Amino acid sequence: MGTCEQMERYGFVPANHTAPAFFPVALVPMSAAGRTIEGWRALVRPDTGAVLHCWQDGYKLVPHEAATAAFDTALRAGGLDTTGMLVATDLTHDGRRLFRQYVLPAHSVEVRPGDVTALRIVGFNSYDGSLAVSWRGGGYRFVCANTTVIGRDVAAAKARHSAGLDMEALARGMVAACALYVAETARWIRWAAVRVDTDRAVRVLRALPGASDALVGQLTTAWVGGREDDTLWALFNTLTHWATHDATRGGNRMATVHARQERVARLIDSKPWAELEGRAA
Repeated sequence: MGTCEQMERYGFVPANHTAPAFFPVALVPMSAAGRTIEGWRALVRPDTGAVLHCWQDGYKLVPHEAATAAFDTALRAGGLDTTGMLVATDLTHDGRRLFRQYVLPAHSVEVRPGDVTALRIVGFNSYDGSLAVSWRGGGYRFVCANTTVIGRDVAAAKARHSAGLDMEALARGMVAACALYVAETARWIRWAAVRVDTDRAVRVLRALPGASDALVGQLTTAWVGGREDDTLWALFNTLTHWATHDATRGGNRMATVHARQERVARLIDSKPWAELEGRAA
C-alpha cells in the first residue's frame, strides 16, 4: 500500500496535496516615515521580503521547522512504535499556517471487522495568530488541514507564542500522554458491543450541549436512516459526521466545526453517555 493510499485510508485530507517547503522567518523592527514604531515588530520572510504579520513585543516566534523538529525528536525518544509511520505536512495562507500529521499504523485498533482506527498525532502552528502552537493525539477518523479533527483526544497540548513557551517540553509531554491511546481504543471496542435502541439514542442526542429541537430531529433522522447498526459506536459516528460534514452557516466554517467537535466531546463525557456505556460518569 502506497503512502497516498494509506493516508486516504486513515482519513488524511491535505490542504494542497503538495509537499510544502519551509522558509526562513524573522522578526524585525517596524518603521514608518523613517521612524521606528516602538513596541512593534514585523514578522517577515527574509528571502522574499514579504511581511507575514505584525506583532507587539512579547511575541515569541516559533518557526514551523523548529516546531516540527522538536516534536520529531520527542517522538523518536518517546517509546511509541513508529513502524510504518506516515508523516504529512501542509502550509496554508501563504505559509502562515502549518498543519502536520503523524499516523502510526502500528498502534491501530479494529473496532469491528473492517473499521480500523490508527493512532495519529496532529499539530498546528501559525505566524498570524490564528492558531496557537498545539498538538492533539488520538484515534481520529477524519483529519484535514483546515484544522478539522474529529474523535476524542487522548492527549492535547497548547501554548501561546509567548516568552514562557518551551517547545521541547510541550512535545515531550504530548508524546508521553499518547501512551494512553491503548486504553482509549479499548473503550471504542466496547461501544461497538453496546446495543442502543432509537428511544435511548434520542435521549442521548437531547443531551448534546446546545441542542435545539430542530437539531435533535435532524440527528434522529440521520440515526434512523443512515446508521450502520444499533450500537453506541454507530451513534458516535452519527455525531462525528454531523460535526465535520453537515452544512454550516456563516463564513467561518472552521470555527463552526471546531465548536461542534467540542460539543460532541462534552457529550461523550456526560452522564447520559456514561449510562449507555455502562460506566460511572
